[in-house]
Amino acid sequence: MARPGITKHEVFEAASQLVGQGREPTIAEVRQILQTGSNSTIANHLRDWRKEQDGTEVLALHSNLPQEALSLIKGLWERLKQLAEDKCILLEREQQGKVAALNLEVGKYKSNNQRWQQLLNQWTEEKKGLVLDNDQLEKALAALENEKLSLQSSLEVQTKEVLEKQERIAELHRLHQQVQANLEHYRESAREQRLVDLQQFEKQKQELLAEAKTLKEQNTILRDKNASLQQEYLALQQEYHSLEETKTQALSLLDKLKLQLSEEEKEKAKHFQGSLHWQEQYKEIQKALELKSTQYIDSQTEAKLLASRLADSQKALSEALAQNKLLHHDKWVLMQEKAQLEGQAKQMESAD
Repeated sequence: MARPGITKHEVFEAASQLVGQGREPTIAEVRQILQTGSNSTIANHLRDWRKEQDGTEVLALHSNLPQEALSLIKGLWERLKQLAEDKCILLEREQQGKVAALNLEVGKYKSNNQRWQQLLNQWTEEKKGLVLDNDQLEKALAALENEKLSLQSSLEVQTKEVLEKQERIAELHRLHQQVQANLEHYRESAREQRLVDLQQFEKQKQELLAEAKTLKEQNTILRDKNASLQQEYLALQQEYHSLEETKTQALSLLDKLKLQLSEEEKEKAKHFQGSLHWQEQYKEIQKALELKSTQYIDSQTEAKLLASRLADSQKALSEALAQNKLLHHDKWVLMQEKAQLEGQAKQMESAD
């Protein structure tokens, strides 16, 4: 990459520096200070500098001031002006870097929101699939009900087997009570688990509110929540696969029931209770999906808060620009002081 050419201001400043050191400003000396620039460019700028120095020499003769002192004052003035301009440019670059960093973080949060939206869509599709499976189970149960009616008509002719089936009915009744007890135990465990999950959610919410003081800590919390949501999603997938296996087992059990319904009528009621158990599990999964939707809405609220923080940063940038204007005002004040010094020099010349 080619180096940028030297400017007239750089050559003038180098020449003034050489004069202040008591050295003759030549092309070689100026090039040694700047470490760049062609001889022709330096010669042209030195020619302009010497033309200005002619007026400075006349002023030095009339004001009885050394030419080196005037050159030094002029060099100091040029250096102060350049330092003020460099400071303004540095402030503007710092503010632009901050705004770019904030825009990058907002882009990351938008990307996270898109991934959460995709997860929500996947959960919705899985929910639709579970609804279809539930409809199929209900249709199968309706078919079993129709078969039950036909079996009831056939039982009227099979009164001789009543005594043998009474013992079987008693056994099935005992199994039904055991299943009912297991169902109540499952419901109680699920209720306790929901309470524990609710307490954990409230605890996480308080921690998020406490850690929301800085933008960097909010970014860390969002990454943790994203990882947690992914783990919960994997858990839901595992639970869904488990339900798929359970559904397969239930279908296999229904096939067996079709073969046994001719002899065991109460066996069908047991499996009907089993299907109610699976329906309760489906409702629990649906509630978990609704909870995840609520967490997604909370994430959108946090994204809006980050947008508000970005607006605050833009306000800070405006304040920096105002500070830049103050620096320009200081520069103007320095120019006024220079004009006063020149006026005093002219007064001294007129007094002589």
